[in-house]
Amino acid sequence: MSEEKYDYRTALKKLKEKMGGTKAELLERNKQRNKDKKLVVQAIKEGLSTVPKVAEKTGLPTDRVFSIINQLVKYEGLVMKDKRSEYPVYGFVEEGEKDE
Repeated sequence: MSEEKYDYRTALKKLKEKMGGTKAELLERNKQRNKDKKLVVQAIKEGLSTVPKVAEKTGLPTDRVFSIINQLVKYEGLVMKDKRSEYPVYGFVEEGEKDE
């Protein structure tokens, strides 16, 4: 093997130039997803909430809110606080709380 160090950054830059870079529509879609997620997180942090209430507060469609809430449950510590009502009530895990 040769002792030269392979420069991955240069190779990646050349590949991106060859492939045309990141598409503007993809970047715009990701920006919109991040904005939607921030709105949902803010609405939930204002108090425990259900999917329809969050959709009403944010103005987003309920299917989009449900998708974001599922992502937050899986990756960011959102939990179902009350399952007894018609819709589950969601809230973030507090510092002192533990999983039950």
